[in-house]
Amino acid sequence: MDVIRLAGPPGVGKSTLAQRIAQERSSTLPSVGYVDIDQLGMLYPAPEGDDDRWALKERALIALAAVHRERGTRLLLVSGVADPVAPPPETAPGRTRSLWLTAEPETLHARLQGRGWGPSMVEETVATGSAESRRRHPDWTGLPVDGVDEAQAAAAVQEHLATAAGSAPPGEGEAPGGRLADHAPSDREQRAEHDALTTPVLWVTGPRCAGASSVAWSLASGGWAQGRRTGFLDLAQLSFRRSVGGDESDGVVPDAAGPVSAEAVSAEAWQDPALGLDVLAAVAAVLVGAGMQELVVTAPFPVQPAQVRAALPGAPVRVVRLHDEPGALRERALRRRAGEGPMLAGDDLIGASDEQVEAALERASRERAVPPRDGEETLEVHGRTPEELASLIRDGAGPSGDTRDPAPGAARDEAGR
Repeated sequence: MDVIRLAGPPGVGKSTLAQRIAQERSSTLPSVGYVDIDQLGMLYPAPEGDDDRWALKERALIALAAVHRERGTRLLLVSGVADPVAPPPETAPGRTRSLWLTAEPETLHARLQGRGWGPSMVEETVATGSAESRRRHPDWTGLPVDGVDEAQAAAAVQEHLATAAGSAPPGEGEAPGGRLADHAPSDREQRAEHDALTTPVLWVTGPRCAGASSVAWSLASGGWAQGRRTGFLDLAQLSFRRSVGGDESDGVVPDAAGPVSAEAVSAEAWQDPALGLDVLAAVAAVLVGAGMQELVVTAPFPVQPAQVRAALPGAPVRVVRLHDEPGALRERALRRRAGEGPMLAGDDLIGASDEQVEAALERASRERAVPPRDGEETLEVHGRTPEELASLIRDGAGPSGDTRDPAPGAARDEAGR
């Protein structure tokens, strides 16, 4: 398996370019994956001696790459931050091509302001990112992307990689062996990565536009505020892979009340939720090795509670399903279309047409109609904020939002408090 890594300062376009290249290459390669490395290191408080969590992310990336390699991925695109003063690490046996995208401060200012960031935050981010670019390790190859559009930048990246390689393009032909990243796990981490995950897991799901991501983020933020070392993972962001042909194991089990196809797991067609569950288990083990005390996960609705528990067999898992009225789902969809909330890969609601919004709401309606599934709790949203819902989940709220007695077993006590 080959790996292409695109790093650089915030606003330079590394995530957008990596996604575009991944989708372009998926038309010529049998299996192409993508991940934003920032999705692999959301663990706070940060591990001792790794305040920026660079080493943690690299270890998690090695675990993710191993799953991709085992599942036959030929090319893995990776975007996100990296330690600028260290040489680019090899992520898996094979070729790792590493580029550091650069842009003038004026370009970064314009792009970050377009995200709705405040002036002080933009200024600080541009200053930090520009300084990192100037002091990057010489083994990171700089590639300017000023004055070009997305298509031109993607073409420049691929042309540079092909020219620098002097051999078969990434993902094609036999790749030579390479050294693994220089982030050897500690004995504790090695034990955690070979043992079954036993850390409490809060799993938040719901129909499209029910607000599961916001509620899960509030749960994680609450743990961070209390000083509890909490991890946060988004299953959809760990599942990006397009395979030509595919196989039945790549899908999810539909609900008995009505078909919900594997394609519905993501707004994007290039999703492999079964691989995503394996990746989540592997990354969670790395986070446990770094001292994680609880894990909060947000996930698409079609993933079944039984699949969750099968992927995390030793963990006390609490699956909470949000339920809201159609009008509230529509309101969230329209806010998302306008750009409210984080910019995440694979979200087709951002800037969506009326037809795309209606398609998303039709999917939400189908999912909303599915009866409660075995092993999940249903929590009525009732216009409550994500913070209020997170508090209710922590307090063991029932379907109506009223506090109820905890369910039998240690799973609820450990995961909910």
